[in-house]
Amino acid sequence: MDEVEVIGSELTGTTEVSFPSLELLRFVSMPIWEVWSTNNVVVFPCLQEIHIEKCPKLIDVSLEAVPSLRVLQIDRCGDGVLRSLVRGASSITILKISYISGLTYEVWRGVINYLRAVEEVRIYGCHEIRYFWESEVEASKVLVNLKKLNLGNCSNLVSLGEKEEDNFGSNHPSSLRILEISYCNSMENCHCPNSIENLRISGCSSLTCVSFPTTTGGGQNLKNLDIQNCDKLMENINNTSMPMLETLLILNWTNLKSVVHLSNFLHLTNLYILHCPSIESFPDLQLSNLTNLKIEDCQKMESFPDLRVSNLTSLSVKNCPILDVSFPHGNWPPKLVFLRMGGLKKPITEWGPQNYPTSLVNLQLYGEHVSDFSQLSNLLPSSLTRLYIKEFDKLESLSIGLHHLTSLERLYIYECPKMKHLPKTLLPSLLGLFIGRCRNLKGSCRIFVDVDNRVQWKVSSNKFSSNGFRLKNAIHGLGEHKVLGYYSYSFGLSGCCGTQDFLKKHGVAVMTLHKLFEFVVDQSINEDSVDSHLQEIQKKVLGRGDEISAEDDIADVVFIQVCNLE
Repeated sequence: MDEVEVIGSELTGTTEVSFPSLELLRFVSMPIWEVWSTNNVVVFPCLQEIHIEKCPKLIDVSLEAVPSLRVLQIDRCGDGVLRSLVRGASSITILKISYISGLTYEVWRGVINYLRAVEEVRIYGCHEIRYFWESEVEASKVLVNLKKLNLGNCSNLVSLGEKEEDNFGSNHPSSLRILEISYCNSMENCHCPNSIENLRISGCSSLTCVSFPTTTGGGQNLKNLDIQNCDKLMENINNTSMPMLETLLILNWTNLKSVVHLSNFLHLTNLYILHCPSIESFPDLQLSNLTNLKIEDCQKMESFPDLRVSNLTSLSVKNCPILDVSFPHGNWPPKLVFLRMGGLKKPITEWGPQNYPTSLVNLQLYGEHVSDFSQLSNLLPSSLTRLYIKEFDKLESLSIGLHHLTSLERLYIYECPKMKHLPKTLLPSLLGLFIGRCRNLKGSCRIFVDVDNRVQWKVSSNKFSSNGFRLKNAIHGLGEHKVLGYYSYSFGLSGCCGTQDFLKKHGVAVMTLHKLFEFVVDQSINEDSVDSHLQEIQKKVLGRGDEISAEDDIADVVFIQVCNLE
């Protein structure tokens, strides 16, 4: 379609109704397309979505009314396309526009009058627009159904309204529930409607003030607040009480010094304070509904609060070098499941006896300075099913110290540069061993199933050459059969072949080579999602059985040839 300049009757035909069943229409990458005309023919009576992307010269659009249209998405086109399409589609509920040239505030004021039915608006990369609406009064009359507003990377956007009132609030669009603003670097003030339940502001480098209506005690309906990378934002959010707040995430809020007002958040369940270099204290809080607490990279925080958090299930405190974390008499929250600690004033080896709850199954430790893991063994609860250790700069051996962890299923070892010794036989309960960036461990890990159906490993000389090799596996007993799913970073295609051959020889069902490689290089798979991916793979392998189809066999052969592995 690179050479198309005009679309007219040759597409729509001359019948009374064209494309009577069409629901989605998309035009992409038509660099010289200029005219789209339906020649007064009724077209697309059932059309619900129009997507026009990368058609920079399209100016003349003559489209009859499309009453069924619900979604309009325009990317990298001129403002004329937007103006023409909204005139004939008053039923649009979702509008997404990005990089629209010529979209000034004056042009946008004309567009907004046609958006009475719209429920979601996303504007991204439109650098000429300075305001989203003229005033709260105008917005409340026109955007009567707007529920979600997302503004991103609009470098000249100054504020939501051209005419901001000090005593604003009642005239804001009462339907708005979600407000997201990101990387609008000219925005200095953000006056928020009191109706919103979710507020997310990130990367607005000039923002100094976020406020709610003064007359109604703003933030009454706010449930989720997320503020990230707003360097100039003052310490508080003005005119807020936020009694219904459930999730608070603060990242890189440079001027934040305290969070005393948290005591009012009776419904708070998730609290994340990350990379706040000025915060010094944390009040004693009774947050009975708090289930997740994360405090990381707060260099000046000195005292850990006396938290009365009986429902806390996840706690992470990391990289706070002058913070002393402790619970009275070593009694941790009774429902704690996940604990991450490291980079604190006092290393874990100096904590003394700890009374961990039996619910604690996932422990992550960072930056401890022990040479032998036996120094930590008495501090690790036997209830653990997952243990993650990282940046243990002096650790040389894991030969002893794990024997009492009889429920351990996953062991992660990362960035332990002096690690030399691993136990000859892992725990019978272990399902997965994960190793990375341990440069003194020569060779790589090899997983296999022995005659006793135990999962074991040994260090090999050169079977798979890799520095920072990570092998992830999940083995589930199914009668006398076991299935192994796995991946690694950096050992490449030859490593895939070697791993696959090795496992086949030991009677372990494996995925096909090309599927394995796709799994290996899939960067979207992380520590949180790997298990779910492996479970899906296991289902497919089990469903297939030991026989690989002819199509998959041919696909592997072609894959090897294409990649020059033979």
